[in-house]
Amino acid sequence: MKLIIAIAFAMLAPSISHADILTYRMTPDSPLREKNITDEEVREIQNAVRTYFPGAIVYVGGVFDRCKCEEGSNCISQVIVNGRVDDENFSVSLSNFGDSWTVSNEWKKRHKIHELAERMRARSDKNMEKQLREMVDGLYKNLTECMGVRLNQP
Repeated sequence: MKLIIAIAFAMLAPSISHADILTYRMTPDSPLREKNITDEEVREIQNAVRTYFPGAIVYVGGVFDRCKCEEGSNCISQVIVNGRVDDENFSVSLSNFGDSWTVSNEWKKRHKIHELAERMRARSDKNMEKQLREMVDGLYKNLTECMGVRLNQP
């Protein structure tokens, strides 16, 4: 998935440097949460992941005390889940907004870009290319705003 997103960035957003793509960090810059994850939270996380990857075997990592800024100020913690389904490995970030765990907004955006890039690769479609460009531009704009960097648009 990372390769396809990197290719999409390279194809559609020439102003993005390779360093920007390669330095993407899935985990927030925060310590792990002191409180252990509960069995109920693990079940909730597994169910959320399985909506995207039915039948997946998942490994729930440590819970981070804060969230990446892309999730907004209401997010109180994040976790990275690694898994395997149909001989494919995957990683998903989930966010906790106080009352429930959900797949992170950033991951959902990247997943949509991945799906669209896969469909676009299967057939040449200018409409899909436009959609992909808009999605990549939107994701990049969000990431740069989060980092406090102003996006230079031509």
